Amino acid sequence: KEIEDAHPEFVVYSAKANVGKTSDGIAAGGQRLADEIMDQLRAYHEKFDSEHFSLSFVGNSLGGLYARYALSKLDWTMVHPLIFCTTASPHLGVSNHTYFPIPRWAEWAAAQVIDRVKPRGEKIGSTGQDLFRYTDVLEVMAKEPEYIDPLANFQKRIAYANAFGTDFQVPTTTAAFLSKESEYPHETMETEEHFFALKVRTLPGQTVDDESCLSQRLDQLGWTKVFCDVRGDIPVPSVPVPGRRPSYVPQQTSWTSKDLIPVVTSSGERFHLPMGHTVMVANSRNEIYSKINSLGRKVVDKMAGDLIVDIIALEEKLHQCSTLDEEEENDETEGLEDNKKDDNCQIS
Repeated sequence: KEIEDAHPEFVVYSAKANVGKTSDGIAAGGQRLADEIMDQLRAYHEKFDSEHFSLSFVGNSLGGLYARYALSKLDWTMVHPLIFCTTASPHLGVSNHTYFPIPRWAEWAAAQVIDRVKPRGEKIGSTGQDLFRYTDVLEVMAKEPEYIDPLANFQKRIAYANAFGTDFQVPTTTAAFLSKESEYPHETMETEEHFFALKVRTLPGQTVDDESCLSQRLDQLGWTKVFCDVRGDIPVPSVPVPGRRPSYVPQQTSWTSKDLIPVVTSSGERFHLPMGHTVMVANSRNEIYSKINSLGRKVVDKMAGDLIVDIIALEEKLHQCSTLDEEEENDETEGLEDNKKDDNCQIS
């Protein structure tokens, strides 16, 4: 929410609509999330005396897919999209993206297990079928304008992924939507934190055809991808694996999607228990989880700090652009003002 002098007031809300309800499919969970968000937006418009509200998402794991689906169900006249962030979300599903490679028939069995392991009273759902891509929901969400357009309208998109074989539930390739079939370019970005193994970005605007793979359709929107190294934060000792080489990230300025895969998925010369899925976000759902994942706190603190900095910077940009729009309406030198806006209001 924007207040005087363009300084933003932050309202942090943790969605509850899908707590204990994760087996009935991405569409059902996404609709519940959208309904909850709309209820909150209406309440905030009544509570706060402001005409400007921005909305940013942080979706963890399956929550990232719920959030992507929910975008198609929101009333965007009530809010400005700002930052869309996911942490270890299976954007490509998990078919061919499991920790241990399994045949297609085994994926079907796994999908059935996921759809039947549910809280008491919850109906057998389709989340497993969605994730193993026995339905077309992920394909539709990466292709149809009603899902892609609102995602593209965010000023920034960020995907965090665990690197080096540390995430059992959501391996690196699906969290960062990397594909062996894709040569979509990625540019290296600077990062000083030792727990960020690599930070890259894809630039929007590159043309992909209708038959392009899911990863290319997402990459063309423009994303920042952060590969996290939580090997030192897993609370179980690693063991050496004879014959393996250490993980190594070459110092280079550009990559393709397929070139990144062997670099960020190499598990190195030691085996680390793949507990990164909860460590990266310092999951603290109970006291035991809190202790197990405590070393991941510095990672999630850095994520949160970066988000706040980005939100403030983007809000200032939006405020400047809004001011220029108002001036343009009252200025007879429209061409000059258009050039001024082009120079100052490109948000990336």
